Amino acid sequence: MANSPLHSPINPHFFQPLLPGFTNHLDIPVAFFLKHLERNNKRKTAKLRSDASETTWRVEIDGQRLSDG
Repeated sequence: MANSPLHSPINPHFFQPLLPGFTNHLDIPVAFFLKHLERNNKRKTAKLRSDASETTWRVEIDGQRLSDG
């Protein structure tokens, strides 16, 4: 059941490598955006966290991009 495509995690997450050019914005993967954010367009901020440390960042959601964080 945990691998069911209808299962939605409590804390939705995605992995995005930090490639050159990410300093201005980070693109949200299309599948993640469509499943978790497109219908919930009231949300204007998100909190990013690192698995490698306790660091978190508050960022702005600008369409399909994260910025200002």
